Amino acid sequence: MNIWVKNSSKNLLPLSEEKEDFKIALKEWIFTGEIVDHETPIETCELCEKDELRYHFEIKNQLDNSLWVGSKCIEKFDITIFDEHGNEITENKDQYLQKQARKKHIKLVFENLDKTDGKGKTNDRNNKELDIYCIDRYNLEGKLDPKMLNYLFKRLDDENIFYDKRFFAISLKKEENKVKLLNLNGEQFERIKKALSLTQRKYYENNKNKYTATNMGLAKVGL
Repeated sequence: MNIWVKNSSKNLLPLSEEKEDFKIALKEWIFTGEIVDHETPIETCELCEKDELRYHFEIKNQLDNSLWVGSKCIEKFDITIFDEHGNEITENKDQYLQKQARKKHIKLVFENLDKTDGKGKTNDRNNKELDIYCIDRYNLEGKLDPKMLNYLFKRLDDENIFYDKRFFAISLKKEENKVKLLNLNGEQFERIKKALSLTQRKYYENNKNKYTATNMGLAKVGL
């Protein structure tokens, strides 16, 4: 018996109706949908005892006993998961849980931003108005253009709201969004860099100087 199973058996069986067979006992437990983001990897899985976890996912059985565990354990031991529509998730459980954690994180970030007074203006537009626009747009499309994401990240920084840049996404499918990316200065690019895919970063780095030089040339001839 490996240490992973040994620790998990020790922690699960006393809380389960089945006290002897670990595999049978596992079938009693389901993921409740509750997720806690500790923001840094400081927690321990209450099932296998693995440490340095950022996220805790709650599992519970019919005895109303619960454990806060890592997503890997839920996948490893095939613990039952239902989505928000009541459909069972049978494959890629770790991937599904990580996606749910990201969604919850972004939802909390937006809730915290919505609580701020949004005083001040950006480009002659009220910050609160822009905040609402960004939140609605992201909730609808799951992405923002580079200019709006730069604004959003700056607002979150100014309000001292914790957020993980890697969880946000940028759309560059439209040509105008590529132009918006190339129009960012060095400071603005660094602000959103962690939200970019490797391909998107390379696009900026490979085209920024050429784009800037072209625009400077056009400016000199009055175009």
